[in-house]
Amino acid sequence: MEIKIDKNVPVPIGSDRRSGSRKYPLSEMNVGDSFFLPMEEGDNIKRMGNRMSQARQTYQKSHEGVRFTQRIWQEDEVIGLRVWRVE
Repeated sequence: MEIKIDKNVPVPIGSDRRSGSRKYPLSEMNVGDSFFLPMEEGDNIKRMGNRMSQARQTYQKSHEGVRFTQRIWQEDEVIGLRVWRVE
């Protein structure tokens, strides 16, 4: 199999590889704020929780004193995660 090399193909803006602070509104939250993240079709709650946990931990490492927690949550018969800023 021969692989063709393309030149001058621009990288799409807003690709799926985004940091958690851009994908989730962590930087906009104050203590006591929360947001609901509905589970996407074809996803499972464990994987979703792991992704959110990784995003939170990455954000917390670079922002001393900021802490979040998350819980599996059901809202209007939709399963997902709720994330709170606690510190």
